[in-house]
Amino acid sequence: MNSRLVLLVAAVGISTYLMRLIPLALTARFSAKGALPPRLRGFLAAVGPSFVAVFLVYSILPAPGGIDLFRVALKLAALIPVALIYLKTRNFGSAVLAGLAAYGALFFVAA
Repeated sequence: MNSRLVLLVAAVGISTYLMRLIPLALTARFSAKGALPPRLRGFLAAVGPSFVAVFLVYSILPAPGGIDLFRVALKLAALIPVALIYLKTRNFGSAVLAGLAAYGALFFVAA
C-alpha cells in the first residue's frame, strides 16, 4: 500500500474518532457537574442536523464522471420518507434509516 494512502486512512479514522469522542467527553464532563452550559447544549443540538446535512449534500452531488439521472431520481425519491419520518418522530436516526431503506428498495425494484 502507498504510504500516502495509509496516512489518509489514518487521518480519516482519527478525525472520525474525534468527532464522536469530543461531544461525548464534554457531555460526560459537564453532566457530572450538573447542567450543561447553554453554548455546549446548542453545539450538541446542532451536531445531529449538521451530519444529516453533510450526508444529504454528499449523496446528492453528482460523481466526477457526470450526472446519473437515474440515481439522482432515486435519491430524491428516497428523501420523501426521510422528511415524513422526521416530521412525525423528530428523530434523525429513524429518518436516516427510513431513507436508506427507501433508497435500497427503490434501487432493487428499479434496477
